[in-house]
This record gives sequence, structure tokens and C-alpha cells, in this order.
Amino acid sequence: MKYLRCPKCKVDEKVYEMNIRKESSLAMYNEFNPRVRQTDKLNIYPLYCFICRSVTEWASDPFNSSGKAYKGVEYFQTRKSNKGDLKEIINYADMFGIHSLKSKIRKKMKKPKKKSWFKKLFTD
Repeated sequence: MKYLRCPKCKVDEKVYEMNIRKESSLAMYNEFNPRVRQTDKLNIYPLYCFICRSVTEWASDPFNSSGKAYKGVEYFQTRKSNKGDLKEIINYADMFGIHSLKSKIRKKMKKPKKKSWFKKLFTD
């Protein structure tokens, strides 16, 4: 598996050093604590997209045994991320000392400040 993809944006990203590259558009986390599907013991991991701010669950399927794999990866549910997901990524980055990932997520968590009604009158 060389690439992961956001199914929503169709953005491919090299897996190698994905979490430490500043220009990376995807982040993989919880590699050592995946969700395990009980029926077949499949390890399912989350993937965060910085472009559309969604989280996609994925699993390695190098031989396309499911018949649904794209480049050796099967993608499952994609959903909009929430603050819990972002906090989970920050905890993961803290645990493994990935400062670049942590700072990218912190920037996404900051909400832009709204202009006051007074500033809106004079800046538009």
C-alpha cells in the first residue's frame, strides 16, 4: 500500500511520512489501536482529510478479496469530522511526538473571528 485516498475529495496521498509532511492533505491516526470488525477480525483505521474535513474508515486489502478495494485499500464510511475526532488526532500526535500534525490540527480547530457590527459598517 503506497497511497491512501479521500473518497470524497478524490485526493491521493503517499503514505510514507504522511503525518509529518507539512503539505500533506491527509492524516492517518490510531494505527496501534484500530477498530476491529467482529465478523472477520478486520482492522479498520480512521483517515482525516484536511481539505474536506471528513473522516473515512479504511482497511488494507492488498489482494482485493472484498472486490471493493482501490489500490489495495478498501474504504468504508465517510463522515464529517467533529471536535472529538480532532482531539483524538491531537492525543495521537502528542503520544508519538508528531508536532507538525498537532499544529495542523490546532489550526483547523481555530474558528475565524467574526467582525463586530461596527467594523462591518466601515470595512465593506
